[in-house]
Amino acid sequence: MQSRMKPHLFYTFLTIFAATAVVTLLALTGKVTVVEGYLGWLVSAFLVESAGAVIALFRGAKFFEEPPERHAPHPLKLSAANQNDSETLRLPALKGGWMLCFIGQKQGEILNAVFSGLRKPFSATGDGKEFSSGLAYWGIIPTWNWIAACQDPKYPVMERGLKHFERVRPDILAQLGKPFHYVSLGVGDGRIDSKLLGALPIPPRALYYFPIDFSPEMLRMGIEPVRTFAEPGRREVVPIQLDFAEREYAGELRQMVEQFVNSDPVLFGLVGNTLANFEDDTQLLKTIPSLLRPQDRLLLGISFTDQLSGELATRAADEYRHSKRFARFLTSAVLQNTDLSLGQGSLQFEGTVETEKALFVKMFFRNKSGKNLRFRLPEGEPVQFPKDDTIRLYVSRKYLRQSLRTMLKKADLEVAWSDYYTYDTASSFGSAIMLVKKAK
Repeated sequence: MQSRMKPHLFYTFLTIFAATAVVTLLALTGKVTVVEGYLGWLVSAFLVESAGAVIALFRGAKFFEEPPERHAPHPLKLSAANQNDSETLRLPALKGGWMLCFIGQKQGEILNAVFSGLRKPFSATGDGKEFSSGLAYWGIIPTWNWIAACQDPKYPVMERGLKHFERVRPDILAQLGKPFHYVSLGVGDGRIDSKLLGALPIPPRALYYFPIDFSPEMLRMGIEPVRTFAEPGRREVVPIQLDFAEREYAGELRQMVEQFVNSDPVLFGLVGNTLANFEDDTQLLKTIPSLLRPQDRLLLGISFTDQLSGELATRAADEYRHSKRFARFLTSAVLQNTDLSLGQGSLQFEGTVETEKALFVKMFFRNKSGKNLRFRLPEGEPVQFPKDDTIRLYVSRKYLRQSLRTMLKKADLEVAWSDYYTYDTASSFGSAIMLVKKAK
């Protein structure tokens, strides 16, 4: 009702004001005769009405007020989280498991790398067509199958490494001796990260956790075990999709981490025998010093052997061969990126010896159909797949224990602390966990 009255009052006042103004002006100019004594009152009424109108306008106008801010439905907040007051972009409390992630590479470039690997020439030994390094994990289905394989009791490499880490975790914390931020180079299924983050002391204002992985899907699934530890202002999670093995990206990663932590010490984690899964593991090790500052450390977890022989290489391959979940993970890259069926080939595990270095396990898919095949890439391009041709899916190693320190020294790294756990005395296979620093 009040809102309806406002227009009527406005126009009534405007009419009276206009009438008063016209009569007053006509009287002052002598066009209209006004009874003596009333002209003064008429002028006074006009002046009062004019003053009232001006005052009303001034009261309604906001001459010096800033324009109102426009807010999004869920505003992002900036919070100073570390002792040097670096700002962290924080999502509001939302349902549905949101993840704010830095994407370091175009997904189209990764897809082109997959295509390039599958266009390589014929090889009967698994050295031609390939899914190199992290490409075997790229995509939703390979990620799901990898997470399932990590929790398979018949895939002992991961389980034994995890148990070894749980046993030596207090020693690791004692060796660090102070709060560290944590960068996980290859997040995996997140179990080691969650156990470490739950124990690491928190810096004065926050502990930054940077899960790094080639696969965005792996990042999302890998940080799930860590969500219970994520506390705004205490433990901040900053996921980054990046191929940390590339030197150019390693430099950018270091700059990004420094933007958050400044001069605080950082612990980089390369655990779960991740180093062994790179074709050029030596080059990856040489990239690590570009990440480390004098105050930083690398937590390195790898598999080792005390001896090298063809028989032991076969036994190393058997550790992977007996896990159906791991086999499903390997073949998922083929099914996702080609139109081949598993019935057209066979999955093979081949163990060999890298002289004075490691037991090397190569896993590949071979065309065993007895005839030349052709498969199509997702964008439609046909690729010839002759009989006995192969697609390499994955590689792994067990490093010779005696050569580990020498290998690290050649990469300008030195061991600050180490622990060795032999889980199979018959084969001399075991798990090594080290704290490594940049050589002086």
